[in-house]
Amino acid sequence: MYGADEETAEYVRTLKACKGVTSQDQDTGKFFIYMEDLPRRSSEHGSLVHELFHLVEQIMDRVGMKHEFHVLSEAYAYLLGQLTADVLGRVWTATNLSDTPL
Repeated sequence: MYGADEETAEYVRTLKACKGVTSQDQDTGKFFIYMEDLPRRSSEHGSLVHELFHLVEQIMDRVGMKHEFHVLSEAYAYLLGQLTADVLGRVWTATNLSDTPL
């Protein structure tokens, strides 16, 4: 699992009830999202975006922008859009789906 130490990765693998987990490695400080497989269906992409939202919350909290929708929703939305584009580009490249619409 990229960005997580082996102990954290093993713990996350035991969480079978959830479709994905967003966390932070306590040793390195790196954030990571774990999903058992690369998303292929729209519902799986939805789960990924759900986890990306949690990643946005953690990043924004780290830089001092607490989660207050009325004040900061545009900043959250912008970061979510950027993360979604980056991750989907990587997923499509890794699965050879770059030319396939969802």
